[in-house]
Amino acid sequence: MQNEGYARPYAEAAYQTAKQDADVSSWQTLLTTLAALFSAKTLQDLVHNPFVEQNKVVEVLIQHSGQKLSAHQENFLRLLAENRRLAYLPEIASCFESLHDQAQGIIRVEVTSAFELDPQARTNLEKKLHDMFHKQTIMTTKVDPSLIGGLHIKAGDRVLDTSFKHRLNQLKHTLR
Repeated sequence: MQNEGYARPYAEAAYQTAKQDADVSSWQTLLTTLAALFSAKTLQDLVHNPFVEQNKVVEVLIQHSGQKLSAHQENFLRLLAENRRLAYLPEIASCFESLHDQAQGIIRVEVTSAFELDPQARTNLEKKLHDMFHKQTIMTTKVDPSLIGGLHIKAGDRVLDTSFKHRLNQLKHTLR
């Protein structure tokens, strides 16, 4: 997340407002939807075009959000436009989700393995991760055969890499 430094203060402000309004779910839906809209190159080009007024971009976002925005949500988008931070909406959405997870005692863990984990191995790993972090663990898995064996585990800003690929790379650097 390369723009987290810019996104985090906005995400924190949005999260505090959402909590005060008891409307975290609506904010989360809105930010997730807007982040998804930013996957379209057309919208990215529109936001970065110096000849397009940012308030016009806000109108496009509101129109395509698929929900009725509260006054706070609309003001938030206008503030982002005023400060030319609309392009950071995907990072803001990600930070918002992290803040919400943290408040709920949840940690999201991405596990990459060389082979598909069988159900028993997955269950055992989830339990070990829960014990390690002392939080409810939401685990997603990916398969990357280039790891050869072992696991690459990413939880927030923490990484645990026990893959053979990583170990071979360490050995290679040690032998240099």
